[in-house]
Amino acid sequence: MVRAPVTVEQVRDLVASGRLRSGAGLELVAGVLLAAPPPGAAVVALVTELAAALDRLLPDHRVAVREAVAVGERDLLRPEVALVRPLWTGGDGAWTRRATAGYPPADALALAVFVGESEAPLRWRATRCARAGVPEAWTIALGDASASRWRCPAQGRYQRRDPLPPGEPVAPDVAPDRFVVAWRRPAR
Repeated sequence: MVRAPVTVEQVRDLVASGRLRSGAGLELVAGVLLAAPPPGAAVVALVTELAAALDRLLPDHRVAVREAVAVGERDLLRPEVALVRPLWTGGDGAWTRRATAGYPPADALALAVFVGESEAPLRWRATRCARAGVPEAWTIALGDASASRWRCPAQGRYQRRDPLPPGEPVAPDVAPDRFVVAWRRPAR
């Protein structure tokens, strides 16, 4: 029996009807539903520190942690950290964010950060983001002690890949004059 690939819309309907629980590990990649195990302590520590730093750095953006993002008709990813752009400001000066029915679309993202033990699964998630036009993605492979910054999406792939050395400040493209430390080597 051959099954048709699942779409983001179908996942949204299944979650809304209660037939599928929208857990923190649910992802849709190329139409296949995947459930990742909960992150380990090193990932949680890194994500907490990075999300707080990005929130301080860019208070006008929304920092989402493990929130599902639609990056294609058949791709629903959960970056460990996502920087969601504001759409416009209201009359009182407060930021009003893009309203989405369900999952934020890829064009709402300024940055997606994927964290894990090895680079291979993180790299294909970044590739999916490039296809959707997400301007910047960071992949941090704690087990490999390496990290990359992916930028300039064009023709379905990132045109630039730069290393993200541990402990060194980096300025996200959305805020080229503001710096944050993306990651540090976990203590052993």
